[in-house]
Amino acid sequence: MLVGNKDNFAIEYEIASVTEKTSELYMYINNINILEFLYDGEIHTTTWNLDELVDWLETFSMQDSDDFFPYECKGNTAAEKDLFAREFDSDDDEEFDNYYDPLNQWVYNHTWAHASAGGIISNVYFRRLDQNIEISWNNDLPGSVRFVSIQGYKLINADEFRGIVRTFASAYRTEWSRFN
Repeated sequence: MLVGNKDNFAIEYEIASVTEKTSELYMYINNINILEFLYDGEIHTTTWNLDELVDWLETFSMQDSDDFFPYECKGNTAAEKDLFAREFDSDDDEEFDNYYDPLNQWVYNHTWAHASAGGIISNVYFRRLDQNIEISWNNDLPGSVRFVSIQGYKLINADEFRGIVRTFASAYRTEWSRFN
């Protein structure tokens, strides 16, 4: 099922296996599936049990106020700011922890990797900016998985984002409830 407009922002899923309770997930920004990756010579998209990811995305979509990045640093997007903010170092353990604890908490609250239940997922950041949701990603990561879209961002109207996420989450849960 496709929700939204691929030319702007859309989420799509397809059931991959009822017995393993897995679905394929696609997130389109400007007609590019930012979850698409190359592995072992083949192109894939995120395929896993998406329950936790859907819950996280829906919870994030309900956020109704800006939540600014914890530090002033280079970068225009959350993905860029996180990269530049991690250049900080200190030999003082307390100073190090005092710096990274808020940064790591902010990143935890604005990325969905911790909700992926172990599936391969693009390194995507979500943050509210005024009347928009910024979706940014940085997949320039070492390893055998290579994402097709390495870096990018898009501002989506917050109401549009919220509507697409709610419709997607409802359809996903309704479809899977048929198999319980």
